[in-house]
Amino acid sequence: MRQVWQGLAGIGGLALAAFAASLFFGHEWTFYAAAAGFYITWHAANLMRLKWWLHRGRFRAPMSFGLWEAVFDDLQSVQLRNRRRKRALLALLRQLRELAANIPDAVVLLDKRGRVRWFNPAAERLLGLRWPDHSYADMAELVGHPVLEDQLNVGGDSRPVEMPSPHNGAIMLLIEISAIRGTDQRLLVARDITKTYNLERSRREFVANVSHELRTPLTVFRGYLEVLEELTEENAELARPTQLLGQQSDRMLDLVTDLLSLSRLEFTDRPPTVETVRVPELLGTIVDEARGLDMGRDHKIVARIDPDWWLEGDKSTLRTAFTNLIVNAIRHTPRGTEITVEWFAADDECIMRVSDNGPGIAAYHLPRLTERFYRVDPGRAREKGGTGLGLAITKHAVERHGGELTIASIQGRGSTFACHFPAASAVPASDTFGHARRRA
Repeated sequence: MRQVWQGLAGIGGLALAAFAASLFFGHEWTFYAAAAGFYITWHAANLMRLKWWLHRGRFRAPMSFGLWEAVFDDLQSVQLRNRRRKRALLALLRQLRELAANIPDAVVLLDKRGRVRWFNPAAERLLGLRWPDHSYADMAELVGHPVLEDQLNVGGDSRPVEMPSPHNGAIMLLIEISAIRGTDQRLLVARDITKTYNLERSRREFVANVSHELRTPLTVFRGYLEVLEELTEENAELARPTQLLGQQSDRMLDLVTDLLSLSRLEFTDRPPTVETVRVPELLGTIVDEARGLDMGRDHKIVARIDPDWWLEGDKSTLRTAFTNLIVNAIRHTPRGTEITVEWFAADDECIMRVSDNGPGIAAYHLPRLTERFYRVDPGRAREKGGTGLGLAITKHAVERHGGELTIASIQGRGSTFACHFPAASAVPASDTFGHARRRA
C-alpha cells in the first residue's frame, strides 16, 4: 500500500511542478507535456529494466519506487516461490527415479498408440528394452505375443498374461496393462514369476503323473470289486461293505479323471483342436441328460437357447465345462428349484449362462469357488458325489477359449454362473459354410 501512495504522490508532484512552472514562465501546456514525457520515459525505463531482469534470470530485483517497486517485489516473491517449488519437484523426481530404479518389476509407460515413452532399468533385464533405441517403439511388435498384442491394440486395462520374456525365454513374466486416469497413457507392468511358475509346473506335473499312475490300479481294483459284488449279493454281511468299497472306488476314479482333465487344461493355453461347435445342439443334449440325472428331485430345467450362434473351439472341452455348470446346479440346489440354461449373443460376446433360484452362496465364498477342492459345504458336497474340481475345470476350459467365467449370487435369491466368449470365436449359424470356406 505504501508503494501505491508513493506512486500517487509522484504523479501529484509532477502535476504541481508543471503547474508552478507554467505560472512562473507561462506556456503551461509545454510544462504539462514535459511532465507527461518524463512520466512515460520513467515507465519505459522500468519496463526495460524488467525485461532485462527477466531475460538475465537474476534473483535480485532492480531497485525502484512507487508502483514499480511493488511490481518488482511481487515478481521477486513469485520467483522465490517458483524456485522453491522447482527444487521440491526436482527432489521428488530424483526420489521417483531412485524408486523406479529399485523396483524389481519392469515398468513401461505407453502412449495411446502403445508406443514406449519411458521405462525403468528392470525393463532392460526382463523385456530387453534399450534407451534410446526403443524410444517410441511399438510395444506390441517388441513383445510379439498374440494375446498381449490384442490387448495392447484394444486399449484400456487388460487381464494378466503369462508369457516368456522376449529377451530371455528362460524367464516367465506376468504382464498387466493399466490405463492411467485422466490421460490417454497406459502403464505396462511385467513381473518375474519364473520361480513360482516352475514350482507350479512341478506341482502340476506331479499331480498329473500320480493321477495317471493311480488310474490303472484303481481300474483293476474296480473291475475285481464288481465281480466280488456279484458273488456277495446274497450275503448281507459282505454286501454292504462291498457296496461301500464300490462307491469309494468310483469316487476315487472320478477324482483321478478330473485331476487328469484339469492337468491337461492347465498345461495348454489353447484348445488342441478347433472346430465349429454347434452349441445349441450340444446344450440341448446336455439339458436332456441333466433331466434324466435329476432322478425325481423335481427340478424345473428351462432352456432358452438361441439357435443362430455357434462357436469355434474344442467340442469335448466345451461339453465338459457346460455339463459341470448344469450338474452343479442340480446337485447343490434343493428340490423344486428352477434352473435356467441360456445361450445368447450380447454386445461383443456370446454367453452361456446357468442360473437358479436356490438358496444362493455367501459373498465371501465367491472369489474362491474356482479353486481346487474348495467347497462351500464340504460335508454335503461329498455326500452329493462332487470332487471339488468341476468349477476349476470349467474356468480353465473357458479361458482356453479366450473367455471368462463369472459367478454372481445373492443369498436367498439364487446363483448365476456365466461363460463369456469373445465375438471373435462366435460363428453365425447362417454363415457357417462361408466361414469354413474363408478359413480354408
